[in-house]
Amino acid sequence: MKMKTLAQVNPKADISFDPQDAALNRPEVLSLIARCISTWSLVETLVGQVVCYALKGDIRAAAEMYLSITSTGASVAALKTAVRMGLSREYAELFNAIWTIGGDLAEERHRLAHWCLGYSKDIPNALLLLNPREGIKRGAHNISVGRLRQYGQFSPRPINKIRVLSIEYLDFLIEQFDLHVSRVHGFLQLLSLQEGNEPPDDLAVKRQCDLLCNEPQIHQTIALARASQKNSKAVPKQQHRSKPRGQKRG
Repeated sequence: MKMKTLAQVNPKADISFDPQDAALNRPEVLSLIARCISTWSLVETLVGQVVCYALKGDIRAAAEMYLSITSTGASVAALKTAVRMGLSREYAELFNAIWTIGGDLAEERHRLAHWCLGYSKDIPNALLLLNPREGIKRGAHNISVGRLRQYGQFSPRPINKIRVLSIEYLDFLIEQFDLHVSRVHGFLQLLSLQEGNEPPDDLAVKRQCDLLCNEPQIHQTIALARASQKNSKAVPKQQHRSKPRGQKRG
């Protein structure tokens, strides 16, 4: 499910990106946005606990790696690598699938938390989202052509870039976020079963592992990752054939 653009819903709608308009006129939509963001915070907390397991409870290293979640992409890659190294091969593959699924959901959470929030009285039960970069591009362009007195080149509002954040879409996101909380929590339960008993209950561990691996989206993600890895190894190397000596070139 994807958000529709303003061009698809109502290209002639009157819009405002005044935060007060959004807050006062669509409180029920804002409450769903707050629920999405708080649910994703729970996901990040659970990932932090996975880090603690992977790094054998070294809280200093775990804290440093966990803080990298909010840093650059390179730091996030370092966190991912550290967790993989601290887990067995089977569990690392499962964690990678959960992480991959979470990546797309994290992008949705980023939009809710960091994009400009707008309002339109012409579009009920919804708010509007606009990437701040789009606003900067349009503003910079219009300033430039205005100084050059090229008024015919003014860029209109980017209705194909403004997204309509409906209650139906937020309900869908909440469902997906809740499902991902269950995935990460289930993975933590697996690690807890593996390390919590001496010796571990192999049947309980296998049951929990199978439960996670058979979850449709996780199963599909693991299958795609394995296929991609297999295809990358199967690419044959090009062999250079040398012509026999004395053979004339055409």
